[in-house]
Amino acid sequence: DGDVADGVVAMPPIKPFADPIITTTLSIEDAGWLSADQGWLVSGDQLYWTNDQGELWQDISPAPVQLAYFLPSGEAWALSIQDQNRLSLYRSSSWGATWEDLEITLPPDAWRPIQLQFTTPSTGWIVLKKVTSQAFNYGILMKTSDGGLTWKTYNVPIASPINFLSDEDGWMVNNSQDVVYHTSDGGHTWMAEQYEKYPLSILSLPENATLSGWQADGLGWAVTSTGSCSGNKSTTGFACQIVTSLEQSLDGGQTWQDVSLPIDNQPTQ
Repeated sequence: DGDVADGVVAMPPIKPFADPIITTTLSIEDAGWLSADQGWLVSGDQLYWTNDQGELWQDISPAPVQLAYFLPSGEAWALSIQDQNRLSLYRSSSWGATWEDLEITLPPDAWRPIQLQFTTPSTGWIVLKKVTSQAFNYGILMKTSDGGLTWKTYNVPIASPINFLSDEDGWMVNNSQDVVYHTSDGGHTWMAEQYEKYPLSILSLPENATLSGWQADGLGWAVTSTGSCSGNKSTTGFACQIVTSLEQSLDGGQTWQDVSLPIDNQPTQ
């Protein structure tokens, strides 16, 4: 009858679990604030700037951007990944109104930048993580003393953001262990220290924070990501929604408030 061949009964095909329908709000790859009103964020490879605490965001992207940093002087830098061996660093002295392209040649192997920061218009650094197995956390530090024109490369104990308290004094936190790393020579050499010696206090962050930073006078910011799913995993109605928020604190993390994010109908530059 077509259902039996050589004594073997044909079985209906096994129906696989349905793929969930995942919807996400605006993703945030990088963010920072100079004051309660002035800040920037990177979302979807676009760089946005606000002068009014997020009421209006301007798209000031010089190219597809992954990381950025601003100084109160109006100096700004934006990092664009061209390929695994080359980065373009864009520099501005006009709050991002115009940009200058500075190409950076990376050491051999594939690298992913995880931090871009400047302390003065001339002094800055990039921390890069080697693109390799998740079992490894190998990184390098690239530093500039001329605003990004030339760079020197140093090894670092782990691939993690660095907090430089001065040109020479820097700290790196290993989140997986109760240990911090300290440099007193600008990143040339590093020593492991007990976590208790870390000079920067860890202020209170909102729940589900994935990215955060602090300025003086209690100004802090955090990116949070939450998700929820509905339906049965084995049905086509299974769906998940991931919500990303940008929050700001003006009192050292005691209270937090949501900041509006860029939307399509806001004017862009």
